[in-house]
Amino acid sequence: MSNQTDLYTDLLGRQRTDYAKTMMLGARSIRWPQDRLAAHRQSKLRDLLSSAVSKSDFYRKRFDGIDVSSFTEADLPTLPTLTKSDMMDNFDDLVTDKRLTLAAMNKHLEHLDTDNYLFDRYRLVSTSGSTGARALLAYDWEEWCTFAAIATRWQSREVKELPPGHVTASFFAANPRHVSGALNSFFHNLPSDSGQTFLHLPASMPLVEIVGRLNEADPLVLSGYPSLVLLLAREALAGRLSIRPRLISTCGEQCGPDVLSAVHEAWGLGVYDYWGCTEGVYAFPCGVGSGMHIPDDSVVLEVVDANGNPVPDGTQGEKILLTVLYCKTQPLIRYEISDRMTITREVCECGCAHSRITNISGRSTTSFTYPNGTAIHWLGMMGIMLATDWVSESQVRQTSNGVEVRVTTRGLKDYDGLRSRFYTLLQKSGLTDPEVIVSEVSSLDRLWSGKLQQFVPLAS
Repeated sequence: MSNQTDLYTDLLGRQRTDYAKTMMLGARSIRWPQDRLAAHRQSKLRDLLSSAVSKSDFYRKRFDGIDVSSFTEADLPTLPTLTKSDMMDNFDDLVTDKRLTLAAMNKHLEHLDTDNYLFDRYRLVSTSGSTGARALLAYDWEEWCTFAAIATRWQSREVKELPPGHVTASFFAANPRHVSGALNSFFHNLPSDSGQTFLHLPASMPLVEIVGRLNEADPLVLSGYPSLVLLLAREALAGRLSIRPRLISTCGEQCGPDVLSAVHEAWGLGVYDYWGCTEGVYAFPCGVGSGMHIPDDSVVLEVVDANGNPVPDGTQGEKILLTVLYCKTQPLIRYEISDRMTITREVCECGCAHSRITNISGRSTTSFTYPNGTAIHWLGMMGIMLATDWVSESQVRQTSNGVEVRVTTRGLKDYDGLRSRFYTLLQKSGLTDPEVIVSEVSSLDRLWSGKLQQFVPLAS
């Protein structure tokens, strides 16, 4: 065990060093003009397509007859889209390292309670996104460095005016199966060079414990899911949370007017809200112009209507298609994401030529609040579902003293184990003898938009 720990620490330290170099190079692209960004994307796109066709059996068949050498970004609509089902149903043929079978990845993630590497090179994460369907993502060494750099290149600008050694408290996933847990482990498992102190409190932790830890640490920065930030603002207004933060950022859910209003009333602050997804992209507000800047040097985002047709610049679409230019291990080319988004290509007031998301309507998740005051964040429930590989899709509905878990399944099933994990979560959170019902269904009810509401509170 000691040798494994030493190996992990060595790998983590080396990758953090490589990340810092990648971060410096990526930060320079923030000031690239549009023509340089376009030329860079063109080159990266052809490189990605060439790699996918030569190394992936799935893409070799899918893109048969395409002239990669003359392919342009304007030609992307001629390629088929990639759904999550397409990816998972063809997983072993899609990846370019044949060791990364679905079985091998599931086995690694099943036992991934602390951060670790697969084959001393890969980081694996699981997601259900906004559809409720489980998917697996593999990042190799360089790809993870790029992803981590994308996730932080704008954030560093926001904390530079804060005093050295300040405390940053974050509230995301704890388990590295989830991308926020994996990023937290990557950044915080080694000492910080800046003297900044990081306090990561799992969003699934009982609210009363989070409040107590925050009162002790007195952080100047809060970063977490909007639904949890809303609960903390209400705790501050009630006099139970006594901190005075100077910067609050949110990600992972829709940040609605109720969150903005509560944060302003509690602390007199605005919210620095950003968008990201496990599949390799983050977008951040610059603090000058409107909207969130997209990393145009690393991804291509197409906004399309319900039929997959491009919509005009500045027009809201029904979904987006993501092409990740830097991921060759598990190529994602025109990958469907069900967020409704508006993008503008106009240069921002800050001078940055990267395109901007000006409006987004993605997953809206929530906490379950019970009559005795117990509040259970959706992340704790999602963590259970992400670790359950025999579940295809899931929906968790609140009951008067517990939950009903509806699932569609594949392979061998363990209903008792799933029921037990939910019972433990609810009981530890404050419910006495909670009710847990697990039901297998042939299909799950969806919203009018076709999206699956994964967590349904009692009032809905």
